[in-house]
Amino acid sequence: FPSHDSLARKEIPSITNVWLVGHSAGTMTAAFMGKFNQSAYSGIFYLATISDPLKRGSFRSLHDFNYGEIKIPQIFIHHKEDPCFATTYESVEKIAKKFNLPLSTVYGGSDFKGEPCKPYSQHGFRGTEGVVMKKIAEIVATGQFKSGELR
Repeated sequence: FPSHDSLARKEIPSITNVWLVGHSAGTMTAAFMGKFNQSAYSGIFYLATISDPLKRGSFRSLHDFNYGEIKIPQIFIHHKEDPCFATTYESVEKIAKKFNLPLSTVYGGSDFKGEPCKPYSQHGFRGTEGVVMKKIAEIVATGQFKSGELR
């Protein structure tokens, strides 16, 4: 089967770059697609990354995942106060350091409500969506993957 990127390029030949974005459980898809078809993508964004795969109710397929095997650019974008049990900031910080990958830390937000692992909490970047999207657009435009604070 052709990959999604080749289908997109066939339909719209002007597409020159395809980026992977994985949010929360989507980390698995982005990471494995990036690992096994690296030449197809320009880079990978991991947002609210599954960083605690061995916790009960989490996703074990990322246990001992080797982000270092992926040679295309990767960046983690994570809220400092993400309340989800499977996506703790402390754990994603360790992963970023272990594999020497950039981590952009999001601060702030507002009107948090609902469950911790749902979109209306820091896990979904509630109140900081614009800052996160601006960072992604900046990286896509410049190709510069740098750690930093997003407020």
